[in-house]
Amino acid sequence: MSKIIKIGLPLTVILFSAAMALSSCSDTARTPEGVQAPRPVLVVDAQSSQSGVSLTTSATVRARHRALLSFALPGRVAVRLVEVGQRVERGQLLARLEDTQFRHAKQGAQAASKEAVAQLDQLRRDLDRVRHLHKRQAASREELEKVSTAVLTLEARLGGAKVQVGEARRMLSDTRIVAPFAGVITYVGIEAGEYAQPGRGVIRLSGDQELEVEIELPESALSGVTQGSKVEVSLPILGVDGLKGHLRSISRGAEQGLLFSAIVALDAHEALLPGVTAQIRLHTDAVTGFSVPIAAILSPSGGDTYVYRVGKDSRVEKIPVVAIQLRSGAVRVEGALVHGDSIVVAGHANLSDGQEVDARELSSSPLHSELSR
Repeated sequence: MSKIIKIGLPLTVILFSAAMALSSCSDTARTPEGVQAPRPVLVVDAQSSQSGVSLTTSATVRARHRALLSFALPGRVAVRLVEVGQRVERGQLLARLEDTQFRHAKQGAQAASKEAVAQLDQLRRDLDRVRHLHKRQAASREELEKVSTAVLTLEARLGGAKVQVGEARRMLSDTRIVAPFAGVITYVGIEAGEYAQPGRGVIRLSGDQELEVEIELPESALSGVTQGSKVEVSLPILGVDGLKGHLRSISRGAEQGLLFSAIVALDAHEALLPGVTAQIRLHTDAVTGFSVPIAAILSPSGGDTYVYRVGKDSRVEKIPVVAIQLRSGAVRVEGALVHGDSIVVAGHANLSDGQEVDARELSSSPLHSELSR
C-alpha cells in the first residue's frame, strides 16, 4: 500500500478525509451492469521551475598535503634541524633523538647475524663431508643426523638474528623524523635537549605543491553542484582576482541542521600561499525541474518515489520522480513531466497504473486551501 511521504499529522488527516470522500463517490457511482465507474481524484498542474546555485563564501587557503610529525619512540632530542618557514625536500632529516643505545643494538644484532652465517657455512661443509663418508660407510647414520640437526638449528638461529637486525634498524629509524613530502615547516614544538613523548606532534609540515580550501554548502545547494563544478577565486586582502578552482569532493553526510563540507582545489598561482584568505564564488546554471504538492509524492514501503499523472484518455500513469528540494509545502522534483501535467494529489490510495479516473481540479475542492499550503 502506498504511503504519502513528508506530511505532518494534520495534512494526513485531511488527505484521509479526502480519500474517504472520493472513495465513497466511487462506490456509489456504478453502471447498471455493476461495473465500477472511474475513480474520482483531485489533481493539480505540475509547474515548471528553475533553480541554480549562487554562493559566495570565504575560507583560508591550505595545503592539500599536511602532516603533524612526531617521534615513534620516547627519548631526548639530540638535534632539531629546521625552523618555521624553512622549505624542505622529501626524505630530508628534520630532527633526531639520542640514538647511541639503538646504534649499539643494531651493531650487536649485525654481529650476531654474521657469526651465525659463518658458523652455518662451516656446518654445511661438515655436513657435506659426513654425507660423503656415510655413502662410503665410513660414517654412521647417527653422525649424519647429528650434523644435519645442528645445521637446521643454526639456520633457525640465523633467521632469528636477521629479525633482530631488522628490528634494530627499525628502532634506529624511529629515532628520526624525516619529511614525508616536500613542503614548508609551519610549526616547531620541541627543542634539542627536551624529552619527546611518542605520538606527540612536534613538527608540522605543509606541502607546497597543491593548495585547497574547505567550504560549507547548504543542503539546498547539493542538487546543483557536482564533483568538478567550477568556482571563481579571489584574494581580497591581496587584491588578486580572476583565479580558478573546482570542487574536488563533496561530503554526502552531515549532522542534522549542519552544512555539508566541500573541498575546492585551487589552480596554481604565484599569489596563492597557505594561510591567505580566499573568497570563493560558486555559480551553476539554472536547472529545470517541476514543482508539485507534497501530497502528490508516493513512496510504497519507503522505496522509489513516484507520482500519478492523468493522461488525455483519463487513465493514470505512474511517473518515477526524484525529490530534489522542499519549498513551502511543495516539492521540486525531476522526472518525465512537462509543464501543465495533471498530477493526482488525493484519491490515489490503492490506485494502479493505467486505471481510469474522474479527474477533478483541486482548486474546485473545499480542500484546496489545506492541500495547497
